[in-house]
Amino acid sequence: MGICVSCHTTSPGGSFLNLPSAAQVIHWNGRLQELWQPTKAEEILTQNPDFFLCCSEAMNVDSVPGEMAKDEVLQLGQLYFLIPVPKINQPFSLQDLCTLAVKGSKALNCNPGTGRSAAFQMSAILPDQSSPLARFCAGTLAEFPKKAINL
Repeated sequence: MGICVSCHTTSPGGSFLNLPSAAQVIHWNGRLQELWQPTKAEEILTQNPDFFLCCSEAMNVDSVPGEMAKDEVLQLGQLYFLIPVPKINQPFSLQDLCTLAVKGSKALNCNPGTGRSAAFQMSAILPDQSSPLARFCAGTLAEFPKKAINL
């Protein structure tokens, strides 16, 4: 199971716009950083020495997060998370991934200065959307505005 994220940009009338994709980095504090040209992970990590970088596609429940190599180039159109170094050898729980999904959703929806409206859709990949795990993740997302969620 991993975090599956898609972001569609729409015009005020609701039609989809075909804009170039940026590599998007969600910082631990929820800040969104968009990179519009190829950037090595090292450039991000140098500015954030107490964190490691991982791609959302490499994040799975009950798995240790896949740390990006410093010389690896962030791919345009991909979503990345900065995670505190002490968590580097700790497997992600479903709650951890839901919390990161909420941070990502909030960052992508509340990113002033981009001049666009993002309709953000997030789902944890679960075989049965009515399972207790799926309901937990949906509940975590629904409750986020009412309570602070921290990893």
